This record gives sequence, C-alpha cells and structure tokens, in this order.
Amino acid sequence: MVYRDLLSRWTGNGNRLFAKHLELVFADQRPVRLVIAKTDNVALIEGGGDGSKAKNTFKARPEWIGRVTDFDGNNFTIKFDKS
Repeated sequence: MVYRDLLSRWTGNGNRLFAKHLELVFADQRPVRLVIAKTDNVALIEGGGDGSKAKNTFKARPEWIGRVTDFDGNNFTIKFDKS
C-alpha cells in the first residue's frame, strides 16, 4: 500500500511537528505505523479545510509497517507492507 500527500495541504497545530517527524524518519529510515483516519466531513477535508475541526475517528493498524520513501520538504510517499 502506498500513501502520497503534500505537507502544504495539511493545516492545524500538528503540521510542524508532523513535518519534523517526516524529516526524522526519512533521514534515519525508521519504520512508521499505519493509522487510518475517518471523518464525518469529507467535503471539509477535500476542500483543504482544517481536519481538526471535524469529528474524526482513528484506528491503528499495527500489522502494516511503512517507510517514508520520498520526502522533499513538501511531497512525501510512505510505502506500507503487511507483516
């Protein structure tokens, strides 16, 4: 499974911390775990709104282990394999 996104699409208080963590795991090739987020306001998310303002649920999927394979400071790719 592959996840691609842009940091510039993300807003909210956690954006800088998320960027820092992406830099760290990419540089050190550390593993990452998959967490699936679901929202009650898809239109807000697709419109580039602040997802922290919606009602969201999160589910960790520890059987999926990933690595950040590309990161240029904005664009990033995480590839996950099922263990």
